[in-house]
Amino acid sequence: MSKSPESESTIFDHTFAVKDAVAKSVAASQAEAAAKAQLTKQQSEAELNLSRVRVETLESTAKTQAQDIMLLKKQLDDATRQVKDIAVSVIENTRKESAPPNISQDK
Repeated sequence: MSKSPESESTIFDHTFAVKDAVAKSVAASQAEAAAKAQLTKQQSEAELNLSRVRVETLESTAKTQAQDIMLLKKQLDDATRQVKDIAVSVIENTRKESAPPNISQDK
């Protein structure tokens, strides 16, 4: 059984159409995959940058808080010293006021 030239041409046209459709589908899939990959890369870079900013902010906050703590400790030490000085002064004044007067008795 031999094929007619028209049927060979039709088969060739169909084969070409299928190959063309497959090539177009592959190209579209590759373009879509490349676009998704690029979007994923951009999202990852944005998340990384955001994380870096968060870390920098937290480091800055920690540094500021450490400085505040040191200042507060100094203020506490100063206040404690002042309270001790006041307490010593009060005790000394109380002793002076309650001490019996020195009376010399001549005999």
